[in-house]
Amino acid sequence: LTQPIQKAMHLTGEQHGDPNHGVSAFLGILEDMWDLDFLKSNGFRVVKEIDVSKEIMSQTRQNTPVDCRIHSGFPPADKFTHCKVVYMTNPFSYKSLKAQKPKEFIIPAKWLREASLKIIEEKLGGHISLSLHQRHHNWGNKEAHGSKFLCRGSLKNIFTTNIGTEYRAAVDKWTDDKDARHKMLEMTQLSCAVNYEEAKQVVNYWNQEMPPRFFLASDREEKDRFESMVNNGGVAITQEDYENLPQINEALEKHLSFGFDCKEKYCANKKKFLQLTGVFLDMWGMTLGKFFMGGYYSTMSDTVCFWRGWNRMNASNICFLPYRLSHKWVRPGIDIAG
Repeated sequence: LTQPIQKAMHLTGEQHGDPNHGVSAFLGILEDMWDLDFLKSNGFRVVKEIDVSKEIMSQTRQNTPVDCRIHSGFPPADKFTHCKVVYMTNPFSYKSLKAQKPKEFIIPAKWLREASLKIIEEKLGGHISLSLHQRHHNWGNKEAHGSKFLCRGSLKNIFTTNIGTEYRAAVDKWTDDKDARHKMLEMTQLSCAVNYEEAKQVVNYWNQEMPPRFFLASDREEKDRFESMVNNGGVAITQEDYENLPQINEALEKHLSFGFDCKEKYCANKKKFLQLTGVFLDMWGMTLGKFFMGGYYSTMSDTVCFWRGWNRMNASNICFLPYRLSHKWVRPGIDIAG
């Protein structure tokens, strides 16, 4: 069952300061921008919201009996035989392997994958030795947290916060050497809000050469940092590369045809679908690099790691970490790191 497009989220405040958080979190699922056939071919049952009765879709935590709610884990099915509807409080928060597994099989639609490959091959000549993700998280408070980049300040840094716990645990398993441990954590955190010189440090740390040209996926929140990449060989997808794809208008038309009440759900326009297309093209483009430099504290890098697959987890600075690929522990980067 695909989730309904959300109008808003209740999460607010300094720590959750992403201005886009939850506004259009599930846009594209109903509009054929995801490959649901691929998901179904790997054993998952999928039912679209628009094909489900209003009675089920109107179900909420509040109007579901307590003994028919799942808060965590996956209880035995026989506990719920008396329930008309079983309500999962938040299936996306579960850490178990059963919850994580679908990430391997939720990929963009074929037309998006093909468009990404074609655009990048035309720009880079077919060989993509490095794909790089530049994510800034620039809604931190420099005075209060030490950095305007959330992932480098006191709230989310890798050395002292809860977010960094699994990274620190991973490095502890990799080495007992205090200096080597600190260096690996330093190079992991440096991958967040990265500029060109910092990216070069990270890539070199993993015994890779910074190529003269590479694929760049950037949120472009920091003009100077984005330009530092472009001026040193970073090749990015622009709206001009894809704005005439006919499937974008088709997705918009399908979205409008559902007749959602825009007071209850997020209703998108052409600008939003163009933006979303660009994000999908960037994300799939990051799977194409021989080596992937992802960003610390980035759910997008997380997803790209799943799409790249287990067999390429070590061809990355980030994908081997338990936080990225939980329940698939291997010795991190043992064949790559110096």
